[in-house]
Amino acid sequence: MSAAQDEEERARVVEILAPVAVDSTYSYLAPAAMRLSPGDSVTAPLGRREAYGVVWSIDGDSGPGGNLKTVSARLDRPPLAQKLRSFIDWLARYTLTPRGMALRLATRAAEDAGPETPRTLYRATGDVPERLTPTRARVLKAAEGGVAFTKKALAEAAACSTGVIDALLDEGALEAIAAPPELISPPLDPLFAVPALEPAQQDAADALKASLSPRAFKPFLLEGVTGSGKTEVYFEAIAQALEAGGQALVMMPEIALTTQFLERFADRFGEKPA
Repeated sequence: MSAAQDEEERARVVEILAPVAVDSTYSYLAPAAMRLSPGDSVTAPLGRREAYGVVWSIDGDSGPGGNLKTVSARLDRPPLAQKLRSFIDWLARYTLTPRGMALRLATRAAEDAGPETPRTLYRATGDVPERLTPTRARVLKAAEGGVAFTKKALAEAAACSTGVIDALLDEGALEAIAAPPELISPPLDPLFAVPALEPAQQDAADALKASLSPRAFKPFLLEGVTGSGKTEVYFEAIAQALEAGGQALVMMPEIALTTQFLERFADRFGEKPA
C-alpha cells in the first residue's frame, strides 16, 4: 500500500454544517494532518465554490473507498462551543428553520471569514495646488481642520465628483490614511440613561438581575397592562448583562413593535441593538 493510500485511509469523515438553507450536514474527508474538532470553522468545496462551514461532528476513520470531497482548510477562528451548537440545533427545531440558516444567524457571513479590510480616509495636507478651481477650493474647505472623510463623503460635502478628490490626492493637497474598519454595531452603554423605577418595577428588576449571577437558566414572566413599565424592567436585566461583559438576545412578539422598540432601546443604551 502506498503512503498516499495509507494517508487517505487514515483520513476522517466529518459532518459540516454550512450557513445555507439546508437542514442536514455535508460529509467531507478531513486529512489526518488536519486536526479538526467539533466546532472548528473550515472551508470546503460546495458545488462549484468554496464555502464556509462548521464541523458539527466527526464520524471516525473513512476507511477505503468512498467519493467524498476533502476539507480545504481550517480557519483560524475560535470554535463554536458545544452549548452554542446545541442551541442552534434547538433553535432550528423550535422555529422550523433549516439548521444552516440558524447557523447563519449565529456566525459571521462566509465572505467575512477572512481579515477585515481597513478603510481609507482622506484629509487635507495644508498644501495648496497650483490650479485652484472653485470646485477644488470647496474640497479643501470641507477637509480643513484635519477632518478625515471617506472619498464618497468628501465628494458629497464638496458637491463634486470623486475624480476631483483623486486629482488633489495626486498633487499632494490631500493624503490618504488607513482607518480601522467600522464597527458592525456600536458599543452599548448600560449607564447611558438609567431610569428612575417605581418600587414595583425596582423589585422586579432586582429579581431579574439577581438571577443573572449564577449564569443558570431561569424564566420570568412580568404581568402588567400596556404602558405599565415592563420594558424598562427587562432593560435593567440587559444592562446588568452588559456591565458583566455579556450579551442579551431580545425576541420581539410581533414585527409591528420593532420600530418603537428600537427607538426606546436607543434612548436607554445610546445605540440601537445589532
